[in-house]
Amino acid sequence: MIELSGDVLLAFPLMVSIMVAKNLADSLVHSLYHEQLALKGVPYLDQPGNIEGLELLKVSDVMTGTVVVFHEVENIHHILSIVKKYDYSAFPVVSLDQNYMGMIKRKEIKLLLSQKDIFIKNPSDRPNKVLTWYEYKELLDNKVLTKRELRVDPEDYECYINFTPYINTGIYSVPVDFFLKDAYELFRTLGLTHLMVINKTNELVGVITRKDLLGEHLSFKQKKKERSIRNKFKNVFKVGNSKVLQE
Repeated sequence: MIELSGDVLLAFPLMVSIMVAKNLADSLVHSLYHEQLALKGVPYLDQPGNIEGLELLKVSDVMTGTVVVFHEVENIHHILSIVKKYDYSAFPVVSLDQNYMGMIKRKEIKLLLSQKDIFIKNPSDRPNKVLTWYEYKELLDNKVLTKRELRVDPEDYECYINFTPYINTGIYSVPVDFFLKDAYELFRTLGLTHLMVINKTNELVGVITRKDLLGEHLSFKQKKKERSIRNKFKNVFKVGNSKVLQE
């Protein structure tokens, strides 16, 4: 507009009008790019300040409590059934006493199942071979192998795999009473896809994904939390009133 009119004095009113229009639009609706992400199903996390009631929630209010897990040493037939039944991109790994150990990705499980020389006959056996970091990385970078259809000989169904050397132990975990606002910030700043929820004894009790932190889901959980709080207060008042009437 300044170039068309040749009037430099229009710069200030134009800047003010653009800033007012932008702030007004942001307060009423999401941006066009945000709407496009939502239509495509991309789990985009909005600014924490734009989500009401985030301070009232804890991670236990939004986490998925039923978690599909693998143990450190797992039966191959069981692994195949879980991988075929669930399309999750990764699975938590726990010890026999349910202590959280780490996570292993779906494609990593498929690669390990293709390496017959790491199979063991009994859960207590030591593997005859453990893939080194370089061998493991070379397998993960092999696009032909990662895209190959998962196949295991039926004769190996009763064998086992020890996941311990291949677990990603760097996945973040938080206690069950952790504030959701802080967990939300972790997802945004660190670009997380999963966040494990553990109790005081390091037992895995739930998992949070980006879809659990979307605005609609959080709004539903926040209203549910408010209803439970109101019901608790009503019960307290009822008990108090009944005691007063009895006296």
